[in-house]
Amino acid sequence: ATAHPRGIGQQNHIKIFITYIMGNMQKENSHKNKFIITGGPGFGKTSILNKLNELGFETFNEVAREIINEQRVIAGKLLPWLDRKKFDYEVIKRMTNQYHSHNFKKVAFFDRGLPDLVGWRIYDNLSFEDIEKYMNTFRYEKIVFITEEWAEIYSSSVNRPYSFEQACEINKLLARGYLSYGYVVKYLPKVDIHSRVEYIIDNIEAFSQIKLQREE
Repeated sequence: ATAHPRGIGQQNHIKIFITYIMGNMQKENSHKNKFIITGGPGFGKTSILNKLNELGFETFNEVAREIINEQRVIAGKLLPWLDRKKFDYEVIKRMTNQYHSHNFKKVAFFDRGLPDLVGWRIYDNLSFEDIEKYMNTFRYEKIVFITEEWAEIYSSSVNRPYSFEQACEINKLLARGYLSYGYVVKYLPKVDIHSRVEYIIDNIEAFSQIKLQREE
């Protein structure tokens, strides 16, 4: 048998140990710098995400909206009002892909997070025990930003076929879902979009004790 140079085995053990430690660090830090912006349909959430993106922050699009748009193009049936649970599992697959693609060392904003699904399940009078494991496994930063119910800017569309009253109920259920998983809900003030964005940045700077860099 070929003799291995002295210390090769030890070096391999060190490499394995380092890999293990780095993997644990990645897992422990996976929630870091992942901030959610959510709320009922039609209350200005996506416009805020777009503004944050213009300022140079990494943003992740709303997965549910992407799926609905795709299904409308192909006349598909993977729609939340036709099969909520099947739709949710596709949302989970794509949201977890977003989650893993984010580098936790940089601040990023997500257009809805996995706990949104709990609020939607409650709205549809469906159980959510089958998806709870995802809420506990894929955590985000503790503070979550939720839009206020705002009649003056509300509008429905083919992708959000809800009345203002329904949108308000959804807004409340989304907040309840996040609170039940230990998140702190911050309601966005009903002010112009620049002030809403500044509110978000100010709260994150206070929460994280860091100064966020904006691109002018």
